[in-house]
Amino acid sequence: MTRYLPLVRAALARRRARTVLTIGSVLIAFLLFALLMSVRQAFLGGIHAVGKRILITANVVSLVSPLPLADRAIIASVPRVRRVAYEVWFGGYYRRTGNFLFALAVDPPTFVAELRSELGLSPRARARWIADRRGLLVGNAIARRFGWHVGEVIPLRSNIWRRSNGTNTWPVRVDGILRPSEKRYAQLALLHYHYLSETVAKSTGLSGKVSLYRVEIAHARDAAAVSRAIDARFANSPDPTRTSTARTFLLNFLDQIADIGTIVTAILAAVFFTMLLVTANTMARSVRERTAEFAVLRTLGYGPGRLFGLVVAEAALLVGAGALLGLLLGLGLIVVLHGLLATILPGFALPPSSFALGLALVVLFVLASSVVPYLQIARLAVADALRRE
Repeated sequence: MTRYLPLVRAALARRRARTVLTIGSVLIAFLLFALLMSVRQAFLGGIHAVGKRILITANVVSLVSPLPLADRAIIASVPRVRRVAYEVWFGGYYRRTGNFLFALAVDPPTFVAELRSELGLSPRARARWIADRRGLLVGNAIARRFGWHVGEVIPLRSNIWRRSNGTNTWPVRVDGILRPSEKRYAQLALLHYHYLSETVAKSTGLSGKVSLYRVEIAHARDAAAVSRAIDARFANSPDPTRTSTARTFLLNFLDQIADIGTIVTAILAAVFFTMLLVTANTMARSVRERTAEFAVLRTLGYGPGRLFGLVVAEAALLVGAGALLGLLLGLGLIVVLHGLLATILPGFALPPSSFALGLALVVLFVLASSVVPYLQIARLAVADALRRE
């Protein structure tokens, strides 16, 4: 391929403005590719890491409709259920609503037992939090953001719940800082469910209620059978349930907002199709303008394979340069945006698999944009081409 570089450089330098614009279009396409794949990773990346032995039981009506806390014992009695945890969405923020926190009110012993390895919490901090009814666990990203330290009392506010004294502020003590192995837990804040339920206003209807149950089962293969068994127990109750795997639950929850995967795919398909048309048109015009040159190469013994290699080398330089610049610029923007979006999109990053996909797309576009120009060369009549020139 390197032996074609002098010819390729000369060809691209002939119409420099066109070359620069074509590389620019490829750059923009791969810049959008990097950003959109990072958005997709932020929404869907953590779903694949969810434990396969975790089921989510929620009200069949909606997540807004709570379930009785008494249902926990019934769910725990279902065969092949190992542990049942529960949680309530707190809707927390610090000082002002812009300082949003992914805060949950949970049952500490069962929550820690399920996620002990993922949370990165020391045994001492774990024991301190379980014993402290007003204790709070926070992810290290939150602690860095607000400068919180262990032992500090934080006025945690909720945009959902109000206390019986009329305020929406719960004083909590930081008992531990999570140093999780997965980024999604770095933005997590955990407080005691009973502290919330005992101090919340009665008019909220939270007393004796939870948002959902997290059900740990013995084997992933039992997920479907256990889900049916749980829902059958509450089929005729005032609060019927819908149980699914945690992955399915999260996907359904995201689908209520938007089908992120479909949106990203549709946008990238439109962008890359346009880029392919631009690149193929550039290559076709370049070859057409050099008809006589290719005729001379034919007379010098350049066969179909070598001529195709020449066209592919030119396309590779156009697409490869634009793709490399676009991905590098995209990575720079992602680093900047990650800090700005850490609160709402903690997983905003370009996954390694996207680089492999980007490389595959470069190869695909190089070959696709070389087909039409090569057919022009293959059909070239040397005498006619020289006579036209």
